[in-house]
Amino acid sequence: MTLARYQHESIPALTTARDRINAREMSRCTFGSGGTCCRVCNMGPCQIIDGVETMIGVCGATSDTVAARNFARIVGAGVALQVEEAREMVRIFMATAKGETPYALADENKLRELARLIEIDPDISDLKTLALETGRSLLAAFGNQDETLALMKIAPKNRRRIWKDLGVTPRGFDREVVELMHRTHMGVDQEFVNIVRQTSRCALTDGWGVSRVISWLTDILFPTLPAPTVKPEGLRQDMINILIYSQGPLAMETLKEAAIDPEVINLCQRSSATGINLVNGSIGDQETDLLTGCVEIMVVSGSCIMPSISRIIRSLHTRLVTSSNSMKMTGAEHFELTGPAARSNAITILKMAVTAFRGREKVLNPAEENKTEQRSQPQFGIHSLDPAQLAGRISKGDIRGIALIMGCDNYHQQQDSHAAIAEILLRNDIFIISNGCAANSLARSEEMQGNRVWEMAGSKLQAACQEMNLPPILPMGTCINSSQLLQIADLLIQQGMGKDLADLPLVAAAPAWISEKIVTAGQCLVASGIDVFFSALPVTGSRKLADYLQHGCRTEYEACWQIDKEPNQMAQKIIARIDSKRQELNQANSLFVLTATTSA
Repeated sequence: MTLARYQHESIPALTTARDRINAREMSRCTFGSGGTCCRVCNMGPCQIIDGVETMIGVCGATSDTVAARNFARIVGAGVALQVEEAREMVRIFMATAKGETPYALADENKLRELARLIEIDPDISDLKTLALETGRSLLAAFGNQDETLALMKIAPKNRRRIWKDLGVTPRGFDREVVELMHRTHMGVDQEFVNIVRQTSRCALTDGWGVSRVISWLTDILFPTLPAPTVKPEGLRQDMINILIYSQGPLAMETLKEAAIDPEVINLCQRSSATGINLVNGSIGDQETDLLTGCVEIMVVSGSCIMPSISRIIRSLHTRLVTSSNSMKMTGAEHFELTGPAARSNAITILKMAVTAFRGREKVLNPAEENKTEQRSQPQFGIHSLDPAQLAGRISKGDIRGIALIMGCDNYHQQQDSHAAIAEILLRNDIFIISNGCAANSLARSEEMQGNRVWEMAGSKLQAACQEMNLPPILPMGTCINSSQLLQIADLLIQQGMGKDLADLPLVAAAPAWISEKIVTAGQCLVASGIDVFFSALPVTGSRKLADYLQHGCRTEYEACWQIDKEPNQMAQKIIARIDSKRQELNQANSLFVLTATTSA
């Protein structure tokens, strides 16, 4: 962590997640980490041991069934989170069309493009009418029952055929989550492959469905939005700091718009602060950000908020605000940042922050001055990429392949695995995109800053990135949008590079994942034909399920999960997979050149 820990003499010792891990005297539960603890009925909980007849469930459930159900529920929870985020975005989009929000339909071309995709007449002249028609169609997709979703047409024909043959083509967004929960109820689906196929169907709903909806509507409403992983200036001693933990753009945009209210400006000028600083946070920083002692308000909405926050703020001047009815916390004040009262609530929050700043002035420890440095980085979107340039550089071998580094900061890992993997990949001319907390982790790393990251990149990658006017590591926003790699694959296929995602030298890695939604993204990518690399997966208690996910899925989807706890070994496996894909493309297309050497 780059933040200094604030510890005023009046504050008792407070612990962080890392402290609590170090203080625990027991290892992680073998049954839980292996996926074989079953608690779906009241005859349990049952701890299952693979291959031991006396250690099956009371109902007779084997390790294969139990581990598959648990894996499915992890993915289902991640999809449910994304579905609700998308639903809220559609509602805000429609409210904006009606003039009920401070936002605007800012990108008309994107709106017409989305309308065309979901089979709404894009030539409707009245923008409000077009937006409402589009919104109604998107809302209908949540409850769609049997028809294939219009958004699935984005996927290549070969991939859609694979999904159809396996029976995993997504239908309604809500439908697949409900179906998965139904199947994993006590006594329903018991065959592990069948359970995982519904898991794939559910995961595909995210990457090809709701994540795309979130991405499209964000572009329409906020085309110039800096991605939520940005910490523009970091925490500032001289400013009123409002720390925002929200996966979507709504909380930040509403507070940003309220910050120019004359009453707020006047109140701020009457304090000794030089301004209001709106800062987006990540899971790895939230406790240490607060312990700097210079956060006035922490606004939380969405996922990945540690319950420990409620305890920490009791000893600080900081006030905690929840902004969504989907989540409330002990000790927090609640102000909705969507709906008709959003703007007035945002103004109230900013006024609270100014008042809280006065409390910080009185207790700030001068020794902590200027120790709140944060790493910041520009953010990019799919529009930042020139498809022809990117495809050309991959074809020539200047870019060996593309790796998405995604996920979280896991305090069980002492090593900065994101940076360790990125360094090896860069040296081997592999272009990196990153999102969410993984992007923040790379931004915090000394080795990934400024000229250092360019010096680390292989000579071919350096030249390619200079031509494309892009850095070797491309931060692409929040983990709520798990579809970035799928969208890049779309662009490459449109350039004639293969006919399916499984043809392309693309991979994804989550070496320090925590959240269920990251496993959701992983299963979506596997079912889409892209290998994913994780440090662990809670399925090892079933040999058959683990083998299916790590090997059997390749037969069905042409991609699979690969598990390795050691970052260097994971990086080498990523390089090997990318080279394998390049070799296959080289055989199919003489335009391709295989990069021969690998650097440690």
